[in-house]
Order: sequence, then C-alpha cells, then structure tokens
Amino acid sequence: MKNLLAALAALAAASLLNARQPAAIKLNSPDKTRGASVMQALAGRHSTREFSERALSLQDLSDLLWAANGVNRPDGRRTAPTAANKQDIDLYAILPDAAYLYDAKEHALTPVAAGDFRPLVAGAQKFALQAPLHLVMVSDFSRFGAAGDQLKRLWSALDAGIVSQNIALFCSGCGLATIPRTTMQSDKLKEALKLTGDQVPILNNIVGYPRQAAAAAAARQAGNFHDFKVRDINGDDFDLAALKGKKVLVVNVASKCGLTRQYTQLQELYKKYGPDKFAIVGFPANNFGRQEPGTNAEIKEFCSTHYSVTFPMMSKISVKGDDIHPLYAWLTQAAVNGKQDAPVTWNFQKFLIDENGNWAGVVPPKTPPDSEIITGWIEGR
Repeated sequence: MKNLLAALAALAAASLLNARQPAAIKLNSPDKTRGASVMQALAGRHSTREFSERALSLQDLSDLLWAANGVNRPDGRRTAPTAANKQDIDLYAILPDAAYLYDAKEHALTPVAAGDFRPLVAGAQKFALQAPLHLVMVSDFSRFGAAGDQLKRLWSALDAGIVSQNIALFCSGCGLATIPRTTMQSDKLKEALKLTGDQVPILNNIVGYPRQAAAAAAARQAGNFHDFKVRDINGDDFDLAALKGKKVLVVNVASKCGLTRQYTQLQELYKKYGPDKFAIVGFPANNFGRQEPGTNAEIKEFCSTHYSVTFPMMSKISVKGDDIHPLYAWLTQAAVNGKQDAPVTWNFQKFLIDENGNWAGVVPPKTPPDSEIITGWIEGR
C-alpha cells in the first residue's frame, strides 16, 4: 500500500512538474513583404522607454526573431553576419511566463525555464519591466576556437551589435518600440538561462508596442463609442454601451483651469436635456498645464461641492501622447473613428457622439457648452 501511495505521489509530482514546464512555440513563417523601406526605417529608428504591456502577436514575434538572426539562405547563414561565420550569438527571448532560446534552423522558441526573468534583464531600470519581451544576445566564446580572449570579446561585441541593429530596424519599420541596453544582472541571468562558462550575455533589446500605437490598435478593434468600457470616478466599470439611444457630449475636464467654470454650463445643459435622450461624460485629464493634479476622490469632491455635478464622471485618464486612452485614440484619430483627426488641444474640448455611437463632431475648448452649435445638435436643428 505504501509503495502504491508513493508511486501515486511521484506520478502526481511529475504531472505537476510537466504542467509547469512551458511548451515550445512554433513560430509563423516570416512575412518578408511587410514594413517600411530601408531608408524610412533608418529615418524613423529611435530608442524609447515607454511601452505598452500588451503581448506581441505571434506574427510580430515570428517576424522580429527572423529579422534579428534568422536563417535567410539555404546554407543556414543568417540575417546577421558574424566573425568568420562562427554564428556565436544565441538569442534568448524572455517573456513574462518563461525564457526561451530561439532556434533559427527550426524557426521556433525552445523553452529554457519557467518564470518571469525580465527583472534580471531590467536591473535597476524599472521602465524596462513595461515591455513584454526582452531579447538577450548571448555569445558562445567556444565557437571562436583558438582565438585569444581579447579577440573573442571584440568579435562577440560586434556580432551582438549587428543583431541588435537588426532588431532596431525591424521595430522602426514595423511599428514596434525598442531600446538596446547593456544593463542586466549577468551572473543571475546566466544561472537562470542555464548558460555554460563560455556563454556570455553581451547586449539586450527590450521590445513592445508603443503605448499610443497600442491604444490605436485597441480603438480599431472597438469600432464605435459603444464598444468601449471605462472606469467611473469611483473606480467601477462603466460600459459605454449603456448610453445607446442617447446623444453624448464627451469632455475632458480639469479643476484648476481658466475654463473650469464651464462645469456650471455643462451641469445646466445636462439638467435641461438629460438624462433620457442626452448624456454628458466627463473625463478628468492632467495633460494640459497640470491643471488636474488631484486624485479621483478629490476630483469627485470638487465637482460635487463647487458645481453640484450629477452627469457621469469617469476616472482620470490621458487624452493625448504615448499613454493616450484607447477611447481618446478613437475620438481623435480619423484612421479609427472614420471621420476626422481631432487632437485634443486643451481642457474642455467637446466631442459629439450620436445615438448609434458614431463620431458626430468636435467643439473647441473655449466654445461654451450652451452654445448654439451644441444645443442645435442636441435638438436636431
């Protein structure tokens, strides 16, 4: 009986261990027709420290790894040259769930270890943890044969630099963000990646989608205003689909602006026309002159105490820049709203949304909420 229990326990432990092991990732065939021209990619190449946390698509991951150091000829040679074609650079992909080794011949990711090892790559530079992918270039000095140590170090640095530049050019040409780095906890990383004494981490590139591009991608998936979900001033989910059948005025608000007095007119407008067929949705934003510095709780108290606001107020967001909220990416970009580019220029810019959730217009910040252009639209004149 004891032997049976021991066997069952061992089987359960083995099953648990296997369940924790990451699976290999078979990559898609690289799409060699995509991206900007070489000159455009060079013109746009830059480093960034702002990333969306959204995971890369399998196609983007596949194309990126092939561009970095994939096989591009029948004889097994690579997109990145190396000293004497020794192919000393191994490329490790550090994802949030596991570390993988890029197998260029099979165009696949082979699991190395489960866990999130990005902090070992990020080191003290915490911004790196935003990015969903860290690519580590490791040189295997043993592949250089009898070359001297100084020459091995020179060759490995040159070879890793070429792979890093391939990554940078792909990201520039295909809409991803990256930055090359030497910072990393090399000793701990060697242990985590199970490297030999001859294998040395040389460089790393952290990679992800730019924040604003991620917002635009989310906006494209949404379709119209009613497809978005936001958080209200209390931090609760607010589904904008609840406003179907109503005309909606969307406005970015601030508590310490010369236009803050528009709260009075907004509340009067809402009292006159809402809430059955008309709604106002306020989005506090600190993008202009740092004129909305407060917390959601402080903003709620301010609006209630000073202006008796009863129309829906949402949590504070960003309405422009790299961290723009997806809703405002939709409101401000013709490519996703299908109507007009309308970047927010200051606090209290107003967007008009029709009963079906379609973009219907934009009104400048200084135009009062009770102006004819707005009241006429509400009344259908």
